[in-house]
Amino acid sequence: MKRKMTTLLLAVVLAVVSHAYDAPSTIPMEPDHCLGDIWQRGKEIDLAAMLDPSCAPFMADLYFEANGERCEGNKLRHSFCCPGPLKPDIYYVAIRHKNIERPLDVMWIVVNSPTAKSEFDAWYAANTNTAWTAALPKPYASIAVTNGVAVDPEPPGPDGRPGQWDAPHRIDPKSFLHHNAVWEMRTTIEGEHGNQATYDESGNLIRSTIAAGTADWCAPYGPDGSAHANFGHVSADVRPYIQALQLDGNPVRVTGVSVWFPFAISRPCLHQGEYTEKYLQCRPTILP
Repeated sequence: MKRKMTTLLLAVVLAVVSHAYDAPSTIPMEPDHCLGDIWQRGKEIDLAAMLDPSCAPFMADLYFEANGERCEGNKLRHSFCCPGPLKPDIYYVAIRHKNIERPLDVMWIVVNSPTAKSEFDAWYAANTNTAWTAALPKPYASIAVTNGVAVDPEPPGPDGRPGQWDAPHRIDPKSFLHHNAVWEMRTTIEGEHGNQATYDESGNLIRSTIAAGTADWCAPYGPDGSAHANFGHVSADVRPYIQALQLDGNPVRVTGVSVWFPFAISRPCLHQGEYTEKYLQCRPTILP
C-alpha cells in the first residue's frame, strides 16, 4: 500500500511539474496585442494597471479572466512551476463587464522561462557579427508564376546540377514561420551558410517584416540542392527565432519532432518586438 501511495504521489507531482498553461482551444475574440514576461515564482501581473485611467470610475463593474478563470484582485499570478524552454505559459486574458456577455477587450500574456531569455541573450551576443552574409547570393527581385506554378529562374544545367538557388517551392501555410509568404527559394552554394528568399502569390519578393526570407548560418539545403534535416540549422537559426517570438509575447507553440527539433509554430506571429528585431539584426533580410 505504501508503494502504491508513493507511486501515486510521484505521478501527481510529475503532472504538476509538466503542466503548461495554455489558452482555450476556442476563443470569443482574437487579440490584437500581447505581452511577453519572464517567469518568477510568486510574481503577479497587475492587469488593472494596464487600463487607461478613464476606466477608473467603472472598475467596480469590471473584472479579468485568464484562460476562463477569474483573476483574483485583477492580478495574474505566475504558475508555481517554471515553464520549460520553448514551452511558455500562455494566457488568454479578457477584461469583462459584469452585465455584458462578450469581453470588452482581450490580449495574450506569454510567460517564458528565465532559461529561454538567457539562451537567447547568449545567442544574440555571439551572433552580432554578420560579415559572413556579404558573400551570400542576392535573391531575385521577382519570379514568374504561371497558372499557379512558380517558374525556376535557374533551371538545372546540362549536368543536372542547380544554380546558386534551388527551384522555388510553396511554403506550407500551416508552418507560420513566414506567414503571408507563398513561395520560397534557398541557396544551394557550397559551405555552411545560406540565404533564403520568400515571395507572395504573384512572385514578388517580400522585402520586410518576418514574412521575408533571412540569412541562415547553417543552410538547410545541401550543395546538390537537396533538402536535409540539419540540426545545426535548427539550433542556430530556427530555435532562436521561435524564442524571440515567444519572448515578444507571441502565443506560439512549437510543432515538430520535439522542442529540440522544431520546424513550425502553431499560429501566425502577432507582434514583431524587441527580441524579434534582435534576431533580424543577426539574421538579416538580404535584398537585391
